Amino acid sequence: MKTNRTFFFYFLSYLLVIIVPVISIGVFSYQLAIHTVEDELSQANVLLVNQESASMNQVFRDIHSLSVAIGLDGKVYAYAKHAEDPYLLNDVKDLVKTWASSSNLVHSIQLYVKKSDGMISSNGLGGLTPAEEGAMTMQLLHQSGKKELWLPTQTRTDKDGNPVQIVTCPYEAALCLSG
Repeated sequence: MKTNRTFFFYFLSYLLVIIVPVISIGVFSYQLAIHTVEDELSQANVLLVNQESASMNQVFRDIHSLSVAIGLDGKVYAYAKHAEDPYLLNDVKDLVKTWASSSNLVHSIQLYVKKSDGMISSNGLGGLTPAEEGAMTMQLLHQSGKKELWLPTQTRTDKDGNPVQIVTCPYEAALCLSG
């Protein structure tokens, strides 16, 4: 019986000497792996957010430069001064469609002309669309005291007929009209 007990004691001590370090190393390795994966994911998320931020900043710069180009365009200036001229209206409609189609990120451009109380739309079928929506948007823009205003997301259809979520960001491009 004593040899059985001695064998069991030696076997148990051998098992403890082997298993405890293996389990300790396993737990330590697991914790280290979890910590490393969490750090990598955190760094990847930070880099992704920085990349998205840089991308969105570029989009904002493009939108701003487009609004400046619209504000400085001679045909838009001429139409804003002589809103009753149908030839200028057609020229500006073509320009607005060209500007909207030149960018993959711009779904449409609506140009609100206060003098004609109308809105020229790049995706509109007619010439001037009723300007109530444009006037309300411009009123909200003026009330905010900012150069741009973010409106709620809307679902529209893209050029292929697929539904897409778009963000509306009206910009004010002031024209100095004298006389």
